[in-house]
Amino acid sequence: MAEYEVTGVRWQMGEGLTMEQRTRMAEEFLRTLKVGTPMILSAEPDNPHDNEAIAVYIDYTRRVGYIKHECCAEVKGLLNGDGQCDAVVSGNDGHVTFYVEIPDAPEASVSPVGATRKLPDCPLPQGLGLAFSDEERALRVVAPRLANVAVSADTASTLLQMAERYMPLSRLSLCCEDDVWRDRVLKQLRKACRLTLPKPVKERLELLRDELHATVGDFHCAHEHWQQRLFDRQLDVLRQKADGEDGLFAKYEKYRELQPDTIERLARWFNEMPHVELRNYREHAALARRLSYIGVTRRELYEVYAAILLLDRYGADVVGLYNNKVGTATQLPKELDTERAREAFAKAMEKQYMVALEDGKYRWIGTDDKGKTAELAYFLGRVYNYKHTVNGNVGEDFPEERLNELFGVTRLYSSLTQVYDAKKRQRWRSLIDALFE
Repeated sequence: MAEYEVTGVRWQMGEGLTMEQRTRMAEEFLRTLKVGTPMILSAEPDNPHDNEAIAVYIDYTRRVGYIKHECCAEVKGLLNGDGQCDAVVSGNDGHVTFYVEIPDAPEASVSPVGATRKLPDCPLPQGLGLAFSDEERALRVVAPRLANVAVSADTASTLLQMAERYMPLSRLSLCCEDDVWRDRVLKQLRKACRLTLPKPVKERLELLRDELHATVGDFHCAHEHWQQRLFDRQLDVLRQKADGEDGLFAKYEKYRELQPDTIERLARWFNEMPHVELRNYREHAALARRLSYIGVTRRELYEVYAAILLLDRYGADVVGLYNNKVGTATQLPKELDTERAREAFAKAMEKQYMVALEDGKYRWIGTDDKGKTAELAYFLGRVYNYKHTVNGNVGEDFPEERLNELFGVTRLYSSLTQVYDAKKRQRWRSLIDALFE
């Protein structure tokens, strides 16, 4: 049987709940979820956040989570013509994640990690790149070997020895290769923990499994800003190396006479990124989140690091280098342009709840990076003085049609009334209210 992780359980617990309430309800649900419980997997090609999403249902109608994004391509090949297949619960992590197995599905072979390029070609010339760290090179040796061990009682000691070597390397970077290896190694450890083994070996494997599971959770938790902290830490290490006698800066000093427009081309490289969050190289929080989400390779990540280091050091010397307010403009159409709107839009962009696009429109990112239309509607209601009553709006006329066009959404007014009609006040409302204090 092939086993797959189910995530997002907390978000299926109901609307209007705090994270603490969701977590508690998810933990209670998993305590009642027995191994062998039938589940149904169902593709959601119309999912607004991920058209590759595969939902997990219990009792036919209750959605309880989603197959982990990284596994969806593999699972998709196991669905029938209706985009569905049967599965059974195989276990859980004791917290908010559980696992399912698909009966009769072959075990997926572990192939070398590869990824298509997500960023435009970097203009850095040969010789101006950054070398991978020794730890990252070691990771490329131990991770594949660990992921390919045939797990059994006979190989448990070998697997444990490899896992001990792997764990200090498991939090190195945001690149897709490391993300894939974390998932594959965690799967190996979970298999090993089911075996009948000597107590000391099993206890140590269980500790490593729990530690790695926590690491995987950190990389997918936007609220703790783990991605930005890791991004900044690695950048600081590389900056120190770049200052060395034969480091990046010394190499650039020798090279700049041959190609003096290198810095300008690096600035344009960021400005032409396919994702708005990547276009301002100074906004490390948004940059780290997006690079992790789209799954850049290690080489692409190091290209970004090298470009940032060079722009930080030499960018100020270039006239018209880069407008660091890309994505933070507050130019509004005349019929929407008020002092209150300009101030609120600027604050929302400072908090990275929204960004301005180059075509004069805006994109709502949201308080949790999910771009909920309900949040946008509530924010715009506050901006344009919507006053909710049981009989409708008693404030100013809500310019729905123009705002729908400005943000590329539909039915803002309907979303706005649903926010106020909800039985419980949404937690995120306090974050948006703070913009108007």
